[in-house]
Amino acid sequence: MTSIASQVHCPFCNAAQVPQASGGYTCDFCLQPFSVHDAQREEARMLDEIKAWVEQRVGAAGPASGVDSASRAYIFQQKVLPDLRRDVDRALERLGGYGQFPLITAPVRSPIPTSNQLNPLVAYRREILGLKGLKARLASEDVSSFVARDADKLVIRFMDRHLSSLMHLSNVAHAAASRTVDGYAAARRNLEVLAEDVAQSVTTEGAQDPALGAFLSALQARFGALGEMCRLCEEAGSANAVSGAALADRAVSLATSLGETAQRVEACNYSPADSMPVVVALHQEAASARTLERWLRAYDHIVGHSQVAFPSFVAEIDPMTGGGEVAPEAQAELLEALGFVLGAARGAAPVPVVSDFSWVGAWAEGGRQKKTLGMFGVDEKVAEVDQFLAPFWAADLSFSRTQGGMFVGAQEQRAVVVVDACAPSPTRVLVVGAGPVASALESPGMLTGAPVAMPRSGPTHAAAVMMQGLQRRPEYMNPRLRMRGLVFLPAVVATYTGGPRPRTVTSCLSDQVPVDVLARANVQTTQHLLQRYG
Repeated sequence: MTSIASQVHCPFCNAAQVPQASGGYTCDFCLQPFSVHDAQREEARMLDEIKAWVEQRVGAAGPASGVDSASRAYIFQQKVLPDLRRDVDRALERLGGYGQFPLITAPVRSPIPTSNQLNPLVAYRREILGLKGLKARLASEDVSSFVARDADKLVIRFMDRHLSSLMHLSNVAHAAASRTVDGYAAARRNLEVLAEDVAQSVTTEGAQDPALGAFLSALQARFGALGEMCRLCEEAGSANAVSGAALADRAVSLATSLGETAQRVEACNYSPADSMPVVVALHQEAASARTLERWLRAYDHIVGHSQVAFPSFVAEIDPMTGGGEVAPEAQAELLEALGFVLGAARGAAPVPVVSDFSWVGAWAEGGRQKKTLGMFGVDEKVAEVDQFLAPFWAADLSFSRTQGGMFVGAQEQRAVVVVDACAPSPTRVLVVGAGPVASALESPGMLTGAPVAMPRSGPTHAAAVMMQGLQRRPEYMNPRLRMRGLVFLPAVVATYTGGPRPRTVTSCLSDQVPVDVLARANVQTTQHLLQRYG
């Protein structure tokens, strides 16, 4: 006697499973564990519910065996379909708009979505999984036995496909939100099913409506690109070190593909209520891919040749670079600046640097408090002098010359603007002419053995601070900036003793350049990273 194994469906999301000899399952699509007994019990429960529902609408006669086609069509149209359509419509209305939310976000902090609300696909997860009973009703023989006309079959198929897509979309958003390798793998499997379903719709419904066909074709491309993004996130989440550059190149391609898909959706001339939310979501998914690309390149620059896994790197560097306190774009800029500083400290390439510390001795002695006439006040001693290189954001400045608030000449003037990169919120802007800073920008060199401070701000914020400072100074008319990047300047912290309490003073270039008093503390972070990653 030959036994026929029945298809096992997940009791949570109703997805069909690959048979397992052990009888124990973890759903490939929603990652919920269950047993064959759980699946059979849930299937029996739903069958009982479906039979009871059919009996309430058509009587105790049950399935339409022995009923002629005209009667079956009438029963379906008058007693079955209205309730099915009502239940499906109500279920979808309760979920609210979910099309504008990204389905996949990278395992790093990404730009905030357009809405601060939780994705309805995740927020209403319980309600969406509960739709499996309604979906089973649409596919049951007790209902399909009353469907006699091809038009009615299409209606049932459309509603079934809509519910199926919704459940798979919820699986995608929920699994990817875990930001784990298993989560991204489950999301990818759901996306593959969605892409196959949409491909079928392209050849059926899409063939009848060119605008719908273009929209569905773009959706298919979106699901395919997001599946590749999941695969990329799976590889990045490996417990072993990865090639950040190679993965970053793939992230760039995905961002480009998602952006192009957004343009296709926008140009498809399909219903704006359905298409425009997808455009919004695609742009956010592309932004997430670009953010991941920046993290991966920073990973290569910061980690160097040490065998540190990308998830471990993210867990350590995220709080160092602001965590949830700064915008993801600003954090990405800070990551890139940090990678540049560590590369400079390792001697990877010449950088703009002023390495002359010859002024420190005279400066430290000059800042010491001394007794007046040898009798009054305190006589401090220089207890300690710490020398380090402080990073500054530098930009070329061009402006029109003024004198006394009056415009006196059309000739363009040039200078260099610097702002402290060690201050999280720099406020002091310095304009310098010809001198060591300008020379360092034109003639890069290698860093000396002096410790280097970690930057705490990025170029975009620094440029905004520079422009605000210049606009408050009338002698710089029509200021225009061109960011040059980081320049390293000699700084020092002197500790004086002999007074009521020890006193510390910070200086850069013998007080010519304003530097944050906490700049020295940032050296410890850089030293830690160099020791951690080599």
